[in-house]
Amino acid sequence: MRIALSACLAGWPVRYDGSSKLTRAVQELAAKTEAVCVCPETSADLPVPRPPAEQRGNRVWLKNGLDVTADFERGSQCALATVKEFGATLAVLKARSPSCGVHEIYDGTYSGKVISGEGVFARRLEEEGICVVTEKTVESVKPSVEHPVALVLGTGLGHLARLVKPVRRIDYRDIDGFPIDAQPVDGHKFEATIGTIDDVPVVVYPGRVHLYQGYSAAEVTALVQHAHHLGCRDIILQALLVLYRETPVPVLASSPIKSILPVPTLLPNGRVSRTLKLLLST
Repeated sequence: MRIALSACLAGWPVRYDGSSKLTRAVQELAAKTEAVCVCPETSADLPVPRPPAEQRGNRVWLKNGLDVTADFERGSQCALATVKEFGATLAVLKARSPSCGVHEIYDGTYSGKVISGEGVFARRLEEEGICVVTEKTVESVKPSVEHPVALVLGTGLGHLARLVKPVRRIDYRDIDGFPIDAQPVDGHKFEATIGTIDDVPVVVYPGRVHLYQGYSAAEVTALVQHAHHLGCRDIILQALLVLYRETPVPVLASSPIKSILPVPTLLPNGRVSRTLKLLLST
């Protein structure tokens, strides 16, 4: 995966005051990916140090009253060209910056007040279809022992539980609200595993029950509630999409998250299941 980073988040001293904003979570993400660092403001040859800048009235102003909108636009265009040439599909940007703010920027009064808005560079990236987040997002979703990622697996994917380096196992019968009479399908075991996959803390639930089987909403969501109680803030839920054909012609539906769930399941009578990733905030 290729990503772009605001250079200050990687420790480059390019901020208006000559400092950086080195962020450990971003640093760790960069170490696991291919990353390119960009700073639209230095790309525009703005000096370091310089007075702080904020947006006001669709323009960008230095605190000394100088309008630097054209500089920010030029620097953003230059940085965008670098990102596109590198092939990054995700950009991690400095929160609230007049260049890199995502959904939030300072209001132009230099008082620390935050308003809704986009940085000049962030807006250009979004227009190009590049996903933009801030370092705060990276910090909040970083899995940890306190906040592991939960994987709730459905039909055909129970074998992924074997990838976990286990620390603890929990029988579904010990999970509040889960129906004790439920039986897993072949390849699944109603036993949650707490552990790691490639050093990422996870809780894996290899199998679940469904409304169409006659179970209540409370019983169906018992695993999600359990994951929440264990501290999981993010859940990857493998769902099932069934397509019907008049004749049983073998069809392969590709997975939209090949790196995590690469193998779709071919069902009898021309029915095809496709894995979908739903990232749910608990």
